[in-house]
Amino acid sequence: MVRAIIDVLSRRTSEGYGLIVIGSVIEVMSGNYNFFKFVKIKGTRYTEVIDVLSVDDEINHIDEKEVGDGIKEFIENITTSMGKDAGYFLSKK
Repeated sequence: MVRAIIDVLSRRTSEGYGLIVIGSVIEVMSGNYNFFKFVKIKGTRYTEVIDVLSVDDEINHIDEKEVGDGIKEFIENITTSMGKDAGYFLSKK
């Protein structure tokens, strides 16, 4: 899901900017939703060459209810953080 959001946002902004926003939101949300601690953005440079997203295998052992609530809030936060136009573009895709 995070990779799909990166792909959508990179069409509207740069991939690097999208990664910065997503990384910031993940960092903030990991305080409320433990499963975000298993998702890491490795960097924002040379994204064409390396995979910037890593997900720890421990994510397979999380509470499903927490995931649903967390994903909903994650998308809301990304939409707000990206501003009106990019957020609208994300919600349409």
